[in-house]
Amino acid sequence: MKSTISIILTTATIAFSTACQSQNKSDRTVTVHLRGVPAANIALVPLTGTQAHKPLKVAEQIKHGQSTVFTIEKSLLPADFQVRFEYRDMQSGQPTGAEKRVFVRDQNVELYINPMFATNPDSVRFLPSDKENIVYQQFMEQNQKYRENISMLQMVLTKYDDPRSEFYREGIKEYKSKIKQHAEWIQQQISTHRKLFVSSTFALQVIPELDFTLDEKSRKAKMLENYIQAVDFTDTLMSLTSDYRKWLDNYVNQHFERSYTAQQVDSALTQAGIKLIEKAKTGHPTIYGKMVDYFFEGYESMGMQGGIKMLAPYVADPKCMASKKSMILRRLDGLGNLFVGAKAPDFIIKDSKGNPVQFHTFGESKPYKLLMIWSADCEHCQEVTKQLYPYYTNSPIKNQFDVLAVSLDDTETEIPMWEKASASLSAWTHVRAKGGLLSPEAKAYFVVATPVMVLVDAKTNTIVAMPETARDVAGFFRE
Repeated sequence: MKSTISIILTTATIAFSTACQSQNKSDRTVTVHLRGVPAANIALVPLTGTQAHKPLKVAEQIKHGQSTVFTIEKSLLPADFQVRFEYRDMQSGQPTGAEKRVFVRDQNVELYINPMFATNPDSVRFLPSDKENIVYQQFMEQNQKYRENISMLQMVLTKYDDPRSEFYREGIKEYKSKIKQHAEWIQQQISTHRKLFVSSTFALQVIPELDFTLDEKSRKAKMLENYIQAVDFTDTLMSLTSDYRKWLDNYVNQHFERSYTAQQVDSALTQAGIKLIEKAKTGHPTIYGKMVDYFFEGYESMGMQGGIKMLAPYVADPKCMASKKSMILRRLDGLGNLFVGAKAPDFIIKDSKGNPVQFHTFGESKPYKLLMIWSADCEHCQEVTKQLYPYYTNSPIKNQFDVLAVSLDDTETEIPMWEKASASLSAWTHVRAKGGLLSPEAKAYFVVATPVMVLVDAKTNTIVAMPETARDVAGFFRE
């Protein structure tokens, strides 16, 4: 999906925030020394930030005993990265892969690794001076032992059928003791290694205690309350790690129930947003802003209008440093102006042949018209067109509406993709909005992400539906 936030603005905000939190004076390097396999392709991939999950560089066919060096710009630091390996299994000859996570703050990293045993600490070595990665590796080894014991006790207590027995009471006592020991150990680790970047991830490993004296629903509610108590929302370094995103995702996922209706899910996730944002609001403005950004992304991807509306007072708060604030405000404006029964905004634009097209007079020969604002390089758009176009061309539905496809592709790489894609969708009328997401057409329809579809009465230009999928379009004409 295309983000409406200006790339320049986003980069500047993140660079400023990172600069304030880091003392890096220069770029840093990650040197990977390969051993154990004849050859491998090695990639360094950021796990957070604007370039998350996109390789910074891929070094191809690095051989056993050789090394490769990755340079990381200081604007991307501090952060955690994934070193990914692609190689052939020495026995089967089949392609296989491995990965190793590394933290970079103000140190250069030297990683000596056998990819076949990347999860085995004995096959992974860092320089003794690299405290960030050595301490994290040691912490996670010990943390895993704690978690395994607690998980085992938790499973037994959850399934045990006689809560009045002495065994059960002793089990609860042991469980509480282990939970307390683990939490105290984590606090001690944070205190000991507070000068290290990795220590900001430790609190995210605290296990929220379950109260087995409560019924299942109350127990879960109490657990979710405990979940957010151990985290320090004044620690801005925490939000620069992928652990933080995983922690947030896990908290949100805990609110899903199999028996929930769609309305109940919306309500539960909106309440989850309120709880976490209110907690983050008491911390650092950067954490507060990133929390609002996180929930906006989630609500937008799920089409949760109630959740988006809930964000209104937070984006109006001067203390909220949300990088997506302008995007959220545009989306809120859209919710207030674009709705079933409202008049669709008019615009005049030239089609792919240079002929002017006025939306209000477009498609008057049929009862309805569909405005689809899209991008050829948007994966979600590709999914929609892949489903909608065959349905449109191979069924009587095409007699019910015309399609005006407005492309927001605007760069040298995007435009050829649009030209190719639009040629394969020849039954629709194609136009391209110059300026992309900043074009008058995109602004008129408050576009924050593509695709956007608006179904309009061709005679009155009244919005009759705002489908999100091809199935929604089909559903409208079946009713």
